[in-house]
Amino acid sequence: MENPLISIIIPTYNVSDLLKLTIKSVLNQSYKNYEIIIIDDGSEDDTKEVVRNFNNEKISYFKLGHTGMPAKVRNKGIEQAKGEYIAFLDSDDLWRPDKLDVQLKVLKENKELLGVASRAKLIPDRLIYHLRRSNYGIISFEQLLRKNIIYTSSVIIKKKVIEKVGKFDESHNLRSGQDVSYWLDILKFQDKSILILKEPLIIYRVHDRDLTRMRIRESNYFKKRVHKFKYLYLKYESFDKEYMNCLLRKWMKVILLDQRKRLIIEGNLSLKQILKDNLLTPFEKIEVIIYYYLKKMQMQLKF
Repeated sequence: MENPLISIIIPTYNVSDLLKLTIKSVLNQSYKNYEIIIIDDGSEDDTKEVVRNFNNEKISYFKLGHTGMPAKVRNKGIEQAKGEYIAFLDSDDLWRPDKLDVQLKVLKENKELLGVASRAKLIPDRLIYHLRRSNYGIISFEQLLRKNIIYTSSVIIKKKVIEKVGKFDESHNLRSGQDVSYWLDILKFQDKSILILKEPLIIYRVHDRDLTRMRIRESNYFKKRVHKFKYLYLKYESFDKEYMNCLLRKWMKVILLDQRKRLIIEGNLSLKQILKDNLLTPFEKIEVIIYYYLKKMQMQLKF
């Protein structure tokens, strides 16, 4: 098909003010053969009115009882999708006007690819996010296991992928990891089949209502991360038991480091205590201290 239908799935929850610009960024796409499927996870704000005011036949709106599970919300969108391609967009992110055109061209020219993602431009800019997700090019299963480098809002996949791989994993242990688990499922089915474009095609809005940032503030955040990594370990241990054992140890060390960073920012841990921490290597202690001073500078710049 020359101009295939693209189904754009937008899960949302209580961000109606941000959702408006997100929808506009889709309506401003140079590629026009698409449908927008908005799945509302039980919002209590004026999300329904915001969507209704667009009065656009391309937009479908479905409201669920609140689940707090992005996988269930996205799966509901997949069930409604009629397109040959599926694109994912979080309700607080934005697309560059040529995003769909660029990615569709890449998919047509590279038949072996199952999906295409891209890098992101951040607003306001954050160095820490660039350090986490600066990769581009063809992504392997092993590479993605080590670190999630894919922005969900940048991804477009072929609908037939879902027929082969299935939908998002709805395990409660993956409340904050269902996206990377799904990309891993795709790469396990066909390795090196996802391409991350060097060119940033999305705008990632960093704000305090970001679901990931909200979960970080939860008291049991680190406990849930342990459960998430253990779940991923068991799910993919058949890949390479020895490699997965090493990776699990690495994941647990990452949790420990993040926990120390949180404690020192909250004032519940001093620099002196970090220096005496026997669970951290000298380099990890330096990392925590640098993080502390960067955060301190960032907070000062806000005032």
